[in-house]
Amino acid sequence: MKLHSLGEQLRAARIKKELSLYDVEKISGVEAQFLLAMEMDQLKALPEDIQQEALEKYATSVGLDGNVCLRSRDRMSKN
Repeated sequence: MKLHSLGEQLRAARIKKELSLYDVEKISGVEAQFLLAMEMDQLKALPEDIQQEALEKYATSVGLDGNVCLRSRDRMSKN
């Protein structure tokens, strides 16, 4: 079974809830451009000081566990 990237998981959860990026922007308070960057696994495109908070807010907005997503991000950054 293929493991999906963090971005793929975020996008899949958003689509499952039938939310657009702009819907998630309104819910989370995170700019759509940053949400898209996260979906594309480009976390480095976000200012470093907001990466963790933005990821947690996005995850929570689409029904994922923010802490699990943070651990996934940390594992990805080590590879």
